[in-house]
Amino acid sequence: MRLINTTTFEFKEFFNPRDVEYVIVSHRWTDEEVSYEEYPLYLSSARTAGRGWTKIQKACEIAKAADVSWKSSAELTEAINSMYNFYASAYLCCVFLHDVHPSPLLEPESYCRREEFENSEWFTRGWTLQEVLAPKHICFFNSQFEWIGTEEKHAQLIAEITKIDPKCLADPLVIQHTTVGTRLTWASSRHTTRDEDIGYCLLGLLDVNMPLLYGEGGTKAFQRLQLELIRKTDDETVFAWGSADSHPDDSLSGPLTSSPADFRSPATVAMKKRYARGFRLPCSMTNKGLQLTLDFPTELKMGFRLKRRTQEKIFSSRLAAPVLLPLRCTRTIADGGLEALAIAFTAEVVSREERAMEGRRLYILASTLERAETQWTTPEHQWGMRDWGV
Repeated sequence: MRLINTTTFEFKEFFNPRDVEYVIVSHRWTDEEVSYEEYPLYLSSARTAGRGWTKIQKACEIAKAADVSWKSSAELTEAINSMYNFYASAYLCCVFLHDVHPSPLLEPESYCRREEFENSEWFTRGWTLQEVLAPKHICFFNSQFEWIGTEEKHAQLIAEITKIDPKCLADPLVIQHTTVGTRLTWASSRHTTRDEDIGYCLLGLLDVNMPLLYGEGGTKAFQRLQLELIRKTDDETVFAWGSADSHPDDSLSGPLTSSPADFRSPATVAMKKRYARGFRLPCSMTNKGLQLTLDFPTELKMGFRLKRRTQEKIFSSRLAAPVLLPLRCTRTIADGGLEALAIAFTAEVVSREERAMEGRRLYILASTLERAETQWTTPEHQWGMRDWGV
């Protein structure tokens, strides 16, 4: 990690961000920004100072006022893989809002208009999601580098703008206890300049490391992120997506989606803490697709006839209508009710009775699978509450 000395403006490299106190800057990249390659030219006065250089100078002044000697800077690959930790370890994070202009109308001693603050582009960018969550202390400044206020001071307003739980904004440690699906809803309305960054900007927030492959496209980048989440966690809210405007032709896309936009939801997604049928084998992605073990409720009225093969003790049938099998996550809807995520499928299946299991295990034949997708449904739709373990 490279830091800028706030007095000499020279770089120095540190290998552990916890070894030094530093101020970090969050901003929307605009014209006249200073790149690492151009930095020596500004330092030697060989290039006329622009708004980007002024931003660096102002950040150094703020750091010195806070009695901190260093301001952060980082190279691309290191920044993307470690940026969340850089922000979390910083003494202070300064947020410059280039589109918020001076006006003491937010509240006394806060120089900006409330409408401009709410509509700032900074709140719509993918990279700034981790920058509003990771730091311990955040200060906001307007386009003239004048004080707007702290995150704590405007916590309720920021929570309304970002749709993030105020508890997560107040304490970054709370984020560790939120589900993957919840964190992805925070990113569902955000955008990035480069398509791939819609996946890369979430690495730190989701505690995932993976290679950066610019040129692969945003869909592949985000799907690789989902695959990493499936490998490292049993949090099934990673499947809790489904936006009507994402697949208008009602086409199937499998268990992975192409964008965080499909996680857009006004509800809070939560994992069930108790399961009706105990331990379940972990899911994994294979060369045949997603391998997932689900419970088959005994009370479910299937509405189809089983033909028994007496010697093999295997039952085979064509399902007459889509069947819903529950995943281990629920969400609270607007009226306070509960919806559970289920996999709906229409297919030919075989089931083998096992005495050790309370229900039956279904083996879906991939060659005859007609339809499989996740959808939200009420627990009473086809099962009693006991079967859902809620």
